[in-house]
Amino acid sequence: EVVICDRFADSTRMYQGLSRGNGPDLRAMVDDLHARMIGVEPDRTFLIDIEPATGHARATARAGAEQRFEEMGEGLQARIRAGFLALAASHPRFRVIDGAGSPDAVAAAVLAAFDA
Repeated sequence: EVVICDRFADSTRMYQGLSRGNGPDLRAMVDDLHARMIGVEPDRTFLIDIEPATGHARATARAGAEQRFEEMGEGLQARIRAGFLALAASHPRFRVIDGAGSPDAVAAAVLAAFDA
């Protein structure tokens, strides 16, 4: 089976741990809860990487109802990006995709990495 989702435990590890200021302790708790409750990691994770300023500008331009992480500013975006890149470097399931291109270019890069 193929299951595709846009968030998983990695997002909780980063956003809850890094935005709340208690990074390693909360991430360890998330890891423990994840292992106990879900117990499975993805076979492949695509990390769409983008410069924090560009990502922050795109996110705030969407002007959705939920903006709490965007309201924390570019500093948080930079910490989240660094955390995700460190996680990707330590887990071979990650494929880091350049997110600076057009939506079609990013989609093509994900498809190429998936097919590989």
